[in-house]
Amino acid sequence: MSFIDWNDAFNNSKFNDLSHNWSFDLMPKNINGLSKENRRYVQQKYAHFTCTRCSNGWSSAKATVEFYHRLDCGRGTIRMLLLGQQCKKCGNRNGTYSEPDFPSDVMEKILDNLHRCICEKYYGQPRVKNRNPENAKKMNGPHIRELCEACRKGICKEDRA
Repeated sequence: MSFIDWNDAFNNSKFNDLSHNWSFDLMPKNINGLSKENRRYVQQKYAHFTCTRCSNGWSSAKATVEFYHRLDCGRGTIRMLLLGQQCKKCGNRNGTYSEPDFPSDVMEKILDNLHRCICEKYYGQPRVKNRNPENAKKMNGPHIRELCEACRKGICKEDRA
């Protein structure tokens, strides 16, 4: 899914029903953190990766997307950062990461979870646990921390296990 797909899903989501206008943008990878006024929200879900160097493909249940959000002067801002993985097959270790390609249903679930987080933080809605284990994708296999951009940033949930 490209940023255009994410933006379309965002524009057709529940964010339109909120009392403030919210903008959605992609965060450049070269930003070293944001001000303390921004709050961070991280999701890990199933996605597919394709190496840009050798075209090898793989799936991971630890694909990570990071959001920074804030509400300031009546306007909400959300910035998204897709965290990638490096290819195990070709040894693409030059600092280049393949970005996750989330299925559309997973992307919508991530945006629903983000919406719930925004409603809790800025609109005082009660925290809702929405765990549905029977719908979770079961994936077993190794998580290679050296190939995971989220691990290198210290935000991978697998890294804290």
